Amino acid sequence: MVCKNCGEKVNEKFEYCPYCGEFLDKSNYCEDEIIYTIYPTCDVFKELIPDLKTILILFLLTFINFYFQDFLLLNDHYSPNYIWILYIIVFLWYDMKAMIKKLRFQKIEYKFYKHHLEYHENFGRKIMHSVNYSNIRDVAIHQSWIESIFHRGTLALYSANREEYGIYIHDIKNVEDAYYEVKQIIENATDY
Repeated sequence: MVCKNCGEKVNEKFEYCPYCGEFLDKSNYCEDEIIYTIYPTCDVFKELIPDLKTILILFLLTFINFYFQDFLLLNDHYSPNYIWILYIIVFLWYDMKAMIKKLRFQKIEYKFYKHHLEYHENFGRKIMHSVNYSNIRDVAIHQSWIESIFHRGTLALYSANREEYGIYIHDIKNVEDAYYEVKQIIENATDY
């Protein structure tokens, strides 16, 4: 089993975690078998596509640079090469963002047990979170038109408590299959 406080693997015979001293609540670990696991992925090429707002800004700046270049050259601080520098900066920004997201997603997993879900992240910091299925009221898919082409998307698990936002599992391959699998697991758990 895993200590919920420090995230270290601990022998099930222990009452307290030998690493942090926290009491080990074994009620959540009655069914230790993992039924289903989701590993979010990151499609780097999809992440390199700028969003619509960035495309519009770059288009506007290119338009200004092309049609008003003579006027802008009157300013001593302007150079026609500035637009290319801007393109390079935007490309590097999206490239860096995609690489960090890919590295982070490689360290995330969602483990579905019989009665609860566990979230594990180990990218720069260790995060573990457990949610009982009784606290989940609905499961939904969120997809953009680009994601629907590639059969990717976000799986949203909405909380039964309306004040909480819920859990969003981003960038899942074959999100429709994951949706039906997770929905079935939650429905089976709430039937008991």
